[in-house]
Amino acid sequence: MYRKVTRVATCIIAATLVFGFSSTTTKAAKSSESKVSSQVTRSENLPIAGVSLAVSSVLDENNKDKTGNNKSDNETPSANDKLAKNMAVVQTTEQNVVVRATADEKGQELGKLYNNNVVTIESEKDGWYNITSRNLKGFVKAEAISKDKELVEKASKKTAKVVTDTLKLRETPSEEAKVITLLAIDEEYVVTDDQTDGWVKINTSSGEGYVSSQYVEVAKEYTYGETLEEEKARVEAEAARAEAEKKAAEEAAAAEYARTHGNQAALSYASQFVGNRYVWGGTSLTNGADCSGFVMSVFRKYGVSLPHSSAAMRGVGRSISKSDMQPGDIVCYSGHVGIYAGNGRLLSALNSKKGITYCSVNYKPIIAVRRVL
Repeated sequence: MYRKVTRVATCIIAATLVFGFSSTTTKAAKSSESKVSSQVTRSENLPIAGVSLAVSSVLDENNKDKTGNNKSDNETPSANDKLAKNMAVVQTTEQNVVVRATADEKGQELGKLYNNNVVTIESEKDGWYNITSRNLKGFVKAEAISKDKELVEKASKKTAKVVTDTLKLRETPSEEAKVITLLAIDEEYVVTDDQTDGWVKINTSSGEGYVSSQYVEVAKEYTYGETLEEEKARVEAEAARAEAEKKAAEEAAAAEYARTHGNQAALSYASQFVGNRYVWGGTSLTNGADCSGFVMSVFRKYGVSLPHSSAAMRGVGRSISKSDMQPGDIVCYSGHVGIYAGNGRLLSALNSKKGITYCSVNYKPIIAVRRVL
C-alpha cells in the first residue's frame, strides 16, 4: 500500500513539473510574439523605411548575446563601410585628370576623371593612387585626389522622389505654412537642404519650398570618371544632339520668319506687278494672269504650291478669322481671290479692265481668309 501511494505521488509531482514548464514556455513564447507583433503593428502607419527600422529593432534585440552585447560588434566591417571609408573626390583646376594603366607618367591612358568625380582608393604607392570610379580603374596622381569627407559629401547631388499621390510644397517647414503648390507622385527634385528635422527643402519650377520628409525618398547621386570608350561615345552623342538642336532651331527660326515676315515678303513681291494685264486662265505675272493664277504664281516663288482655282483656294493653308487678317493672307470671295495688302485694301488681278490692282478688301462679302506662310 505504501509503495502504491508513493508511486501515485511521484506521478502527480512529475505531471505538475511538466505542466508548469510547458505553461511557462508557452507564456514566454506568447510574450515574445506579442512583443514582435506590437512593434510591427506600431510601424504600419510609418513610411516603408520605418517598417524596416521597426523590424530591425526586434532582430537586433534577438541578436544580442547573454551579456547584452550585440553579436555583430566584433565582426569584420561590411563592404559598404569599407567603400565609404575609402571614398575620395577629385579636386583639380585642370580640365581633367588622366587615369593610367601603371603608376607613372608614361603609363597607358585608360580614361579621365573630372573635378568632383568620386573614386574609391584601392591602394597607394609612390604618390599615386590605385582607384576605381565606376567602370574606370587605374592609377592617378595622389595630388589630384582629396580624402576630405566634407568635400566628398559636397560632391554629391541629393534628390527627393515623391512617394505619395499629392504632396504639399510649403513656404516654411511647418504644417501651418502657406502651400506653394502640389507635387505629384514619382516626381523628382533637387534637395537644397535636408538639415531641418522632419522636412526637406527642394527646388521646383514654382520655386524653393519644404516638404515632409516622410513622403519623399532622398537619394545621393555622384559623378564618376569615364573610360576612353565612354568618352568617345559621349562626345559623339553630344555632337549628334548639338546637330539635332541646331537643325531644330533653324527650322523654328524659318517657321517664325515665315510667320512674321513671309506674308509681308510675298506681298512686297506681288506689288511689283501692279498695272499688269488680267488674262483669263493666265499665270504670268508679267504677261497676264487671272485672279487665282496671280495668287498661285506669287506664292510659287516661296515654295508654296496652290491650285489654279479661286474656289479650291478656300481650303489651302490654315484658316484665319477676319479680325486676325494680316498683310499677305489670301482672301477668298465667291468667284474671286486676292492678297490682303493691309489698311483695308486687296491686291488682285481684278478684271480685264483694271488688271492687277488694289481695291477695298470688303468690295464684296469675304468667304474665307487663309494663311500659307
